[in-house]
Amino acid sequence: MSTGKSLQIALFAGCTVNFIDPGVGADALAVLAQNGIDVLYPDARCCGVPLLAYGNRKGFAQNAAFNIGSLLKTGCDIVAPCSSCAHALREKYPARLGTAAARTIAARTYDLLQYLCVLARKGFLRMDFRRVELFALYHAPCHLKGFGSAAIDARLELLKHIPGVKVERIDRGCCGMGGTFGMKKKNYSQSVAIGAALARGIREARPDVVLTECPGCRMQIEHLSGVAAWHPVRLLALAYGWTSPPFEETDHQKTGARLQ
Repeated sequence: MSTGKSLQIALFAGCTVNFIDPGVGADALAVLAQNGIDVLYPDARCCGVPLLAYGNRKGFAQNAAFNIGSLLKTGCDIVAPCSSCAHALREKYPARLGTAAARTIAARTYDLLQYLCVLARKGFLRMDFRRVELFALYHAPCHLKGFGSAAIDARLELLKHIPGVKVERIDRGCCGMGGTFGMKKKNYSQSVAIGAALARGIREARPDVVLTECPGCRMQIEHLSGVAAWHPVRLLALAYGWTSPPFEETDHQKTGARLQ
């Protein structure tokens, strides 16, 4: 990571931010702007994880090759808000393509909270957070667990620096969505059964919100538990004072969070 006076990153937004939940992208840009980080928007295709999951190796390789070529041109760190996209760039690309270019991209890739945690550790992240009264549970997505427990612990410590926030990790296994597995009618019952322990733990804890980087996890958690699920960057954006727009909440997003 470059730690000079001026930081620049390439944002690998991913399909969910681009087409389903652009608010996560807006929150990410707000937090990055608050810290003076310039953002590049290289051309990109789907990271390829869904293609690989359904056996389309050729499609995966084509998307990966395109993304690698586009990202290499930026010459800077790559930041992905989605943990599955980060997993693809860091783990799947070098493993499947086996090229020097793929290994270069892997070494430059961070998931968003990981990048912010590195900035915090090096003293480059603004910590002048506003008070947010909120009790949150944090669910680590399966693809993120592959990065190790230290990566999870670091983001919990960062979030705990926000005054008024109480955040605890809930570790009750997979949410059951499994990418697009849980979206298929034939898999619905099995998906719900897999995620039942997590949903039960969330309901018992009665948090204001659940935090998780994976878009599939957020959808499944809201569906099974009835509790709003946010990407953690939304909480950081709130703590920096970015409250309108893009923070006009829909009914299912409303919680007891409040700024002071």
